[in-house]
Amino acid sequence: DPVAFLYSTKWIQERIHEALNIPPELELTAEGVRGCGEMGREIDEVQVQGITDAIGNMSLREPPEPLQLPVLRLHRPVGANDVVLTWSVEDKDQQEQWTESVLQVSQPPDQPEWREVYRGTEAMFIMSGLDRGAEYQTRVILKAPGFPHGEWCSNLGFTTALAIRCAYDSDLDENGVLYYIGTRGLSQPYESPLNHGVTVDPNPPPSKGETGMLIGRTLEHCRLPNHAGSTVTIGLGLGRELIPRHYSIRHDAERGYVLRDWILWAHTVGGEWVVLSTHECDQEFSDTRKGEIKTWEFEQNPGPCQAFRIQMVGPNSEGNHELHMSGFELYGDFIDDYEILMSRSHHPSSSQEQGRVKIMVVGDGGAGKSCLLDCLTEQHRVDWDNPEEGPTAAQVYDVVWMHGGQEIPVQLWDSAGQEALKQIRMAEYPGTDVILFVHDMMNQTSLENVLQVWHPEMEEAGLVPSVCLLVGTKYDRFEQETGLHDTDFYDHLQQAHQVADEIGAVQILSTSAKTGYGISEMDENDQALRQVILSNFLPSN
Repeated sequence: DPVAFLYSTKWIQERIHEALNIPPELELTAEGVRGCGEMGREIDEVQVQGITDAIGNMSLREPPEPLQLPVLRLHRPVGANDVVLTWSVEDKDQQEQWTESVLQVSQPPDQPEWREVYRGTEAMFIMSGLDRGAEYQTRVILKAPGFPHGEWCSNLGFTTALAIRCAYDSDLDENGVLYYIGTRGLSQPYESPLNHGVTVDPNPPPSKGETGMLIGRTLEHCRLPNHAGSTVTIGLGLGRELIPRHYSIRHDAERGYVLRDWILWAHTVGGEWVVLSTHECDQEFSDTRKGEIKTWEFEQNPGPCQAFRIQMVGPNSEGNHELHMSGFELYGDFIDDYEILMSRSHHPSSSQEQGRVKIMVVGDGGAGKSCLLDCLTEQHRVDWDNPEEGPTAAQVYDVVWMHGGQEIPVQLWDSAGQEALKQIRMAEYPGTDVILFVHDMMNQTSLENVLQVWHPEMEEAGLVPSVCLLVGTKYDRFEQETGLHDTDFYDHLQQAHQVADEIGAVQILSTSAKTGYGISEMDENDQALRQVILSNFLPSN
């Protein structure tokens, strides 16, 4: 259509001006050239065809859609001294046109001396080992041949978490860490820290009193039964770290049975249990007083810790192994990012209350989780001729699946497999109904890590899902290399069944996101992942 052609874009009209040497002050329309004097004339179809040919000979084409500007997002904190920065564009097809990304960091921001910390193709940057309570400025440079000047640059500033000094002044005073948590940063009347993310795990459970009394502020009768090696483990909660300086213990509301031999352990951010304090035949507590409080200073600095454990290693003052305690407090340099991390988790405590099924996918980095979800959600954005395996900070997909003639709202959560992003994952576990433990069938280590890393992390988060599945990925490659008759195939199958038994998986599935096998296409058992998830979950409702 010649008329539609002329009206197509301003860009084409500008090229027509150039091709016909029409002065810029004159306006080219479908009716002719508007201007002054004798230059106005009609354009007939023959002339329009001539214009078309001229543009064709000049190899002029309408330009592609302009590149969308990237969006920077700061995911913080993933630790006391770590943050994650990601960039993305709304049109995923355009993301690959940004061919290189550079991250620069400066401190302080008012005197920038840019230090390059990353150059590559990833869309996520992990900045580790940053100073506490410090201001930083980041500059992200993204390069794309189709963008003006070939690159786009943007700055983003942030401040890392600042440690709170919870300094000891007197026994079980109001300066302690647990009191700080119980008052939400001294902003409200005290209530049990158990209401704000702190966990207490007595082993064995109390024979008198309640678990919360072990770290309470009021004097109670609370004891663990006569059991050698009794322990009380106190977890500070998600996003909290403490460099401990002092700790206090209060005996319960009973005379005698006071502690004499015990060890205080600390669980460091690095994942190790270390001894903070050893007490042998300690005579600090009087066996004739009720509710006596004693405080000890640590001689060593273990670094940031996330949990503490009292372990009886000998009898009490009465010669048995009952552990009597009705108060515990910690002091030191405290980082509290619990509220920030929990606010990131915008889902409710139970997705079923919202009438949807929440599914979380976990596993090693590079195991194929994002490709699995790309197929499962029918996004089909992966270019299998050039697949990318970039890390994911957190991605959520809302879909509707049909099951038994009903529409079932489903929310699928992708997760990052990197250790540095554990804090982000821990904030995403709550409210999960179905968990998929994903392993790469071409990588034996990823199967072993389901048992050694991912299932323990789920338990650490306190999650008890309704359905647990073990999902193998890259089945197409596995089938091609083993032929399904090699001993490797049967060895893998046997090991997968052993792992599934230990983690309580109700089913094992082999899938290929590339071919759709076991996901959208039925496997040899006439099962697909979607049907397996819903058929196992819905009957329990």
